[in-house]
Amino acid sequence: NRQRNQHTKTKIKSSIQQKHHMPPQQAITDSNWTIRLQALETILQEQPSNLLDTLLGLLEDPVIDIRSLATSGIVPFGHDAIDGLAHVLQTGSLSARESAIQALLTINTADITPVLIQTLQTDESAWVRVPAIQGLAKLGGDDETQALVDALDDTHPDVQIAVHQALKAIQN
Repeated sequence: NRQRNQHTKTKIKSSIQQKHHMPPQQAITDSNWTIRLQALETILQEQPSNLLDTLLGLLEDPVIDIRSLATSGIVPFGHDAIDGLAHVLQTGSLSARESAIQALLTINTADITPVLIQTLQTDESAWVRVPAIQGLAKLGGDDETQALVDALDDTHPDVQIAVHQALKAIQN
């Protein structure tokens, strides 16, 4: 069965190279999103150790299917992905930041607390701050609770609602 899976992976990789005349690592930058998606699927099957930087870069892709697949590929890196995700949260586009926060929430270890707090305090988008609030509530420690209390005066009504809900969930 393992041999058959390896044969299938080799056939897919070969198919991309023959059809598009480029290796998957090069096809990942093609202007055609379906070629990028196929290349990413192939790369994820191989799981090379140097894949994390490529996946983090793909969080900027304009196609949500590619961002979603990249996000799911980042999660298994766990702790090793946190610094890269923090960088995306500081410098990325809104779509990239939304994907990065989702990856962090899926990793869900206490190591993400400083990143979630910084995101809550500094991100311009409620679409990113609200998931940070939800992550802090799940972790529920003293630092997380204090960050939520500090965010009670956020100017965005959705953030205020999320903070109130998070604090209520921590109390229960």
